Amino acid sequence: IIISGYGQTLLRGNAREGFDLLHQASIDMKFWSVRKFQDQIYVGTTQGLRRFNGSGFDVVRQASVGFDETTVVQQIDSVSHNYLWIVSDRHVFRYDGKNVEKFEHPDNI
Repeated sequence: IIISGYGQTLLRGNAREGFDLLHQASIDMKFWSVRKFQDQIYVGTTQGLRRFNGSGFDVVRQASVGFDETTVVQQIDSVSHNYLWIVSDRHVFRYDGKNVEKFEHPDNI
């Protein structure tokens, strides 16, 4: 189980063996959603999609579709290792581990 929360808190573990603290910082960034995808840990934040690099977080960016640290990510999910689905406050995105594709919502065009 991976748990995320305030203060960039990231925990991994289970009820039997306990949890290990992977990361915590005093920077005020809230993690709204967390998902393991293609053997990497991703978190959705109000400041973009972030990939855990073992000691901190790298921002996932795709300038061609306006996806960067200004994207408000509300939810991330995947049902396979092919795509990570990203729901933002205005659009839906699909990430394949390299490229982000934007799906326009008719109400936001």
